[in-house]
Formats: sequence, C-alpha cells, structure tokens
Amino acid sequence: MVEVIWSTNSLHELNHIATFIALDSKYYSKKVINDIYEKVDLLHSFPRLGRIVPEINKLSIKRVNTI
Repeated sequence: MVEVIWSTNSLHELNHIATFIALDSKYYSKKVINDIYEKVDLLHSFPRLGRIVPEINKLSIKRVNTI
C-alpha cells in the first residue's frame, strides 16, 4: 500500500491555486483541486505511477503530473 504524505508547502500551494481560480469560478476551483486529489489517489492502485524526483533520487518518492 502506498502512503501519500502531503508537505505543508504543497497544501499551501493547493490553497493558493484554489483561491486564485475561485476569483473567476468557484466551480472550476473545486474541480481542479478535486482532479488533483483524484490523480494522487491513483497511487493507491498504481504505486509505480509517476517519475522519480531527480533532486531526491529515491524510488519511494515520486512526482505525479496532475494536469
């Protein structure tokens, strides 16, 4: 099983993204954030999804493209 650990910085960034998009559309703000969480949830079914973060170079730490 894969454990996803969100950094504090990542959660703040998601909040900033949601706030920025909500300036134009609350609907799309929620949709984008939900899409991001759904992509990350794919890791439970596909733990090898994503690419290794080059700065860290560990198989257990991956970057998943969300858009």
